[in-house]
Amino acid sequence: MDDRFEPRAEKIADQERKIQAGIDAKDARGGGSKPKGAVQAGARKYPEPPFPKQHQPKPGDEAALDPAPLYDAPC
Repeated sequence: MDDRFEPRAEKIADQERKIQAGIDAKDARGGGSKPKGAVQAGARKYPEPPFPKQHQPKPGDEAALDPAPLYDAPC
């Protein structure tokens, strides 16, 4: 094994540990607000859990689902 990278790797690992310790300390202090519900980004309202149970026998009927399935393109 080539040891020429070991000192630099240890230095970088120490820097990363310091960054993570700062993040952990911020989390412990409650340093951020927790989002409530689903992320609402975009032009449409996204459904939020809990979702109703909607078991259907196969093959199933997508039109009967509420909320309707979301696809990439908005309606």
